[in-house]
Amino acid sequence: MSTLVLDATTKTITAVMSGAAATNNPEFTAAYADSTSSTLTEGANDGALNGTSSVTLVAAPASSTRRVIKWITIQNKDTAPVTITILYANSSGSTTRQIAKVTLAINDTWTTDGTFDSTGNLKTSSIGVIANALTMNNGGSGAASGSTYDGTTAKTISYNSIGAAATGAANTFTAAQTFRVANAIRSEVAATQDAVVISGRAGGTSSYAVTLTPATLSSSSTLTLPNVSDTVATVGTAQTFLAAQTFRAANAVRSEAASTQDAIVIAGRAGGTNSYAVTLTPATLSSSTTLTLPNATDTLAVLGTAQTFTAAQTFSGTSSNLGLILQDAAEVCTVSATAATGTINYDVTTQNVLYYTTNASANWTVNFRGSSGTSLNTLMSTGQVLTVTFLVAQGSTAYYNSAVQVDGASVTPKYQGGTAWSSGNASGVDAYVYAIVKTGSAAFTIFASQTRFA
Repeated sequence: MSTLVLDATTKTITAVMSGAAATNNPEFTAAYADSTSSTLTEGANDGALNGTSSVTLVAAPASSTRRVIKWITIQNKDTAPVTITILYANSSGSTTRQIAKVTLAINDTWTTDGTFDSTGNLKTSSIGVIANALTMNNGGSGAASGSTYDGTTAKTISYNSIGAAATGAANTFTAAQTFRVANAIRSEVAATQDAVVISGRAGGTSSYAVTLTPATLSSSSTLTLPNVSDTVATVGTAQTFLAAQTFRAANAVRSEAASTQDAIVIAGRAGGTNSYAVTLTPATLSSSTTLTLPNATDTLAVLGTAQTFTAAQTFSGTSSNLGLILQDAAEVCTVSATAATGTINYDVTTQNVLYYTTNASANWTVNFRGSSGTSLNTLMSTGQVLTVTFLVAQGSTAYYNSAVQVDGASVTPKYQGGTAWSSGNASGVDAYVYAIVKTGSAAFTIFASQTRFA
């Protein structure tokens, strides 16, 4: 233990920092004993330093008293390293002597016995002076293994000159290093902050190792590890995720056999909220199945929701199965308070049944077409049949459908019973049913019937 003695009323021990503290000033303690010719009295002092202002650690003794200093401690409580100078000051003649000048890391403590780190280990310099013979068994500066210095001349040897890494400096290892201890490599900003540990697995063999290698980088990058104990996923290995994963990016999940082949992308909708999500769940499966998606940008149809198909659907079935079975099906009927007369355009894409509820006022021509912008010839393919119904209210004077057209061209129907009708049926509703068969390009055969309802 180092002992300091103040034997005059003009002598003190002070300390000063090289600059202001970042957050907290270092704290100090001191213990001493005052000795006179007849008494021995113990005393102590404590406090904090004050940046570049001098602070008295141990004050001068009283007259005829020797103040024997047992110890002094200064702990760095700041969030950054600090440099402190400890001085022996004699106001008689303004003499100042430097006892020590130290740079303390965070939580380091300087004492009159040396400097200690936050775990209580005595800190030593990485450079020593050796005046005796030194055998270098691990190599050194130009010395082969086992070489001996004879000790006739003092040799100054640093850790780096004999191959050992200095703990307080950045080191570059040019050979592979093996750290054979639990939690072998630990990286932390400070002893009280979170760390990254690289550790081998107990029970493994020395034959295999995991190598962490970066891809070709265009800039420095940072990987953030989650706050969990788990297994890291890799891109080249099939993974089973045991917790729900959220991929928050455009085209977040993409599956493809190769980069040049067609892919499936699962992507959230821009503008939606995170309150709702679509969940894809299989029914109870008896075997693995495959769903084939069409080559189109569209909305998928589902079983439990009413759908409106805006394109023609073909249900072909097989030689042993029907293509379409309907139960509780309904057709669209347009009911219009209109009197049949003139040429009536029947748009088959609007309805299957057209009902005029006002009594007919003259014989009329019915013209079948797809719509005002699409011909029936374009809408239908050869070999297809389309059946529509025209319901016409009749008053006391009856009128009838005297001519039939398709896309504005006249077609002579084949009438039920073989004879064209020549009149309507008064005071009722006449139902005209037309089965329109496309037999070729712009070629149609129409099977027509008239039935009275009253």
